[in-house]
Amino acid sequence: MKSQSQNKKKTSSSASRQNKRLKSELQSLKKEKKKLKIKNKKLKQHKEELEEKIDSLKEENRKLLHQIEEGKEGTEIDGGSLRHNVENIRNLIKSARDQRLDISEEKTYLKEGISLFKKGEYAEAEDRFTECQRMLEKNLDIEDHGNEVDVEEQNTNEGEKEEVIENLQKIQGIGPSLAEEIYAEGFYSIEELKEASESELLEINGIGKSFSKTIKDDLD
Repeated sequence: MKSQSQNKKKTSSSASRQNKRLKSELQSLKKEKKKLKIKNKKLKQHKEELEEKIDSLKEENRKLLHQIEEGKEGTEIDGGSLRHNVENIRNLIKSARDQRLDISEEKTYLKEGISLFKKGEYAEAEDRFTECQRMLEKNLDIEDHGNEVDVEEQNTNEGEKEEVIENLQKIQGIGPSLAEEIYAEGFYSIEELKEASESELLEINGIGKSFSKTIKDDLD
C-alpha cells in the first residue's frame, strides 16, 4: 500500500510539473502571438503609407509629363524656318571664306546642327544654328542683325544652289550626295574647292584622306 501511495505521488508530481511547463509554453506563445499582431499592424500601416506615397509620386509625375508636353507644344519649331536659317548661315560662311577668316568652329556647329535636323531634333538643331550664326556675325563684324541676312548679301538662292551642286559633280568621284555635303560646308564653286586645304576637305562628311588627295590632284 505504501509503495502504491508513493507511486501516485510521483505521478501526480510529474503531471503537475508537466502542466506548469505547458502553461508556461502557452503563455510564451500568447506573448509571441501578441507581438506578431502588433508587428503585423505596424507593417500594414507602413504598407498603407508607402502606397499613399506611391500614389502621390504618380500624380506628381503625371503633372510633370503634362507640363513637359505643354512646353513642347508651346515651343514647336518649324523645319522650314530652320532650313532658311541654314541658307543664311551658308551665305555668312561664303562671306567669311572670301575674307579668309578661320571659321572651323562655326562649321562644326553647322555640321552638328544639320545632323540634329536630319534626326528631327529641331530644338537642339536651332541651338547649334543660332550659335553658329552668332559667331559668324561676330567674326564678320555684322551689327544689328536680325534673324536673316540682308537680301543684297545673299549670294546664293535655290537655283544657284542646284547649279553649284551640278558643277561639283563634274569632279571625278563626287556624286549628288557628296556635292550636297560640300555645298553645306560653304564651298560654292570648283575654284573654292581647289583653294581649300587638305584639312578643310577632311572636315567634309564623306571625304577621307585618300579621296581628298585625289580631289586635289584632279583640280591641280
